[in-house]
Amino acid sequence: MKYLKLLLVLLIVVACEDEPITEANITRNYIETDSELYNLLDRVSDENDDNEAITCIEFDYPFAIFVFDENQEFIESVGLQNDQEFVLLLDELPDGHSISISYPITGTNASGEVVEINNNEELQEAIKNCMQTQILMECENHIARLNCVWNIENLSNTNTNYESSQFIFNSLGVGKFYHNGNIYFGTWTFLFINEELHLNIFVNDDTIGQDWNFDWKAEVDFENNITTLVNENGDEYKIFSECNLDCSSDEAFQVCETEEGSGTADFMLSNYIYCFGNVADINNANPVTYSFHETEDDAQNGTNPILENVYNNTANPQDLYVRIEDIETENLVVINYLTIEAVVCED
Repeated sequence: MKYLKLLLVLLIVVACEDEPITEANITRNYIETDSELYNLLDRVSDENDDNEAITCIEFDYPFAIFVFDENQEFIESVGLQNDQEFVLLLDELPDGHSISISYPITGTNASGEVVEINNNEELQEAIKNCMQTQILMECENHIARLNCVWNIENLSNTNTNYESSQFIFNSLGVGKFYHNGNIYFGTWTFLFINEELHLNIFVNDDTIGQDWNFDWKAEVDFENNITTLVNENGDEYKIFSECNLDCSSDEAFQVCETEEGSGTADFMLSNYIYCFGNVADINNANPVTYSFHETEDDAQNGTNPILENVYNNTANPQDLYVRIEDIETENLVVINYLTIEAVVCED
């Protein structure tokens, strides 16, 4: 197939003097230098542009390009062998000029599938489809980063109930919503609707769901780790990541001593619950609530919970126990434990 393509290009581009290119050979699917498609082609062929490059589709070479002046008069034909030749042609073409591609051509997308392209409309659709796939993958990786929670800031000033709530997402689209000491389960999925990026949120709770179960228009700022969400009611939130969680189960949660040599420290217990939200077999189930206890018996019986969020350890290191129970039934779901330790920190 490659040899056949090469032969076709040579027949078009390297024509003999007594067999010049005729009108019958020239295709006139004009792509102007100031058009959206022209810009997309430049981004596909220029892989060295870190900010604008489209890397999710690769053209299969060779193929022929026809060049036209500002009056759409034919100038020349060019046989392209690689991306470097293509981007050079596109970057050097004067304003007002046009190109036309000798179809059909093929491309290979990020999934390894070969896409056959027969006209400008199919070309633009193929590029936009792959761009959307590329953006969705980037969004999923961005939102599901390890050891990150997403804090919520209300931008529309209509509902301030969630200013201290957090989301946690994973790469499978399963998420958790931490609100008022409870954990709610649900799903989060990025998708495109009418070429607009959306984040579909579902929280498995009737009350919370009234505020969050929408296809939110999403604007993602990858550099600053911020995603802005707007729903059909005009509610607008900004979610921004905090990625300093250390949920290692093999080590104690360490905090600097309040006074050197005291062996005690201030432990913000609510910060640790994110490490215990991944409870087996309760994703997408009823909401759960949690409490901290100094003994396993208290955790088992649901007695003597630690009421203060800022806790001063009574031993060093010290084990604490986390009771997680179903909100509706108050049945025990699981007991986890954590070790806290006050350590000497250098100034």
